Amino acid sequence: MKRTKQIGLACLLILVTTAAIAGAQAPPPASAPSPARETPVRFLKASGIDLTCYPAHLLGVEGRWTFLLRGRGTLSVEGAILEVGGVQNPAARIAYPTPNAAVIDFTFTPQAEDGSAQLILLDQPKGKEIARFTIAIESWPEPAPGRRQLGLVRLQLKPWTVLYPLHGTEVKERALADLTGDPQFLGVLQDLGIDRLRKAVSRYAEDDSLHWNPQFQREDALGGDILRTYLLLTDPQRSEVAIKEIMLACPQVQKAFVNADLNK
Repeated sequence: MKRTKQIGLACLLILVTTAAIAGAQAPPPASAPSPARETPVRFLKASGIDLTCYPAHLLGVEGRWTFLLRGRGTLSVEGAILEVGGVQNPAARIAYPTPNAAVIDFTFTPQAEDGSAQLILLDQPKGKEIARFTIAIESWPEPAPGRRQLGLVRLQLKPWTVLYPLHGTEVKERALADLTGDPQFLGVLQDLGIDRLRKAVSRYAEDDSLHWNPQFQREDALGGDILRTYLLLTDPQRSEVAIKEIMLACPQVQKAFVNADLNK
């Protein structure tokens, strides 16, 4: 009887020990996968026609907006309507900077609520609808038009997107025709009607580097992000926010900003 009890205790001890070892070696339970971060929709493609619209949304409180159309389908675009809040706003201006691009400007009643608008593209002479895009109306903070540096959009580009000829002193701007670099990015600028570009610091190339500052008699460390900053010189009658949103659709653009006028 005593031996039987000892055998039972030994078996119980083995089971407990085995369970403890197995628990220690077992992998931790898999954590739930984190939800994938949504990539914002930056452009829209038309169905059945070679036509792409930039951007895919607009800032409701802006009251004016610019769209860039690219593709062979732009050859048929002769008119456009932006329907916002049930009101149809005809295009204030349509420009064709290149054969396969159109830039359309609208004004509309500012919208305080998020929602959607309809961008309707028309041909002539009958005004037949050739394409329609649903544009998201969204809200986000931007400097008000009266507190901006009008006609300026600041870009931080990926390395060597633009090869900008350097000078020993600052220069105000360069014509797009004088620049080389990524042909796809330069092509977007041409389609948008941008003909001038300014490098924020035009004396130095884009690499992280140290430079002697004769004014303060010291070495300054300039990061590549600063040396890859450029200013688009745009039509001041157009929305700087709209141009900024169009540029953010370019994979060569890391960041884009509307400059606040600190003097106001």
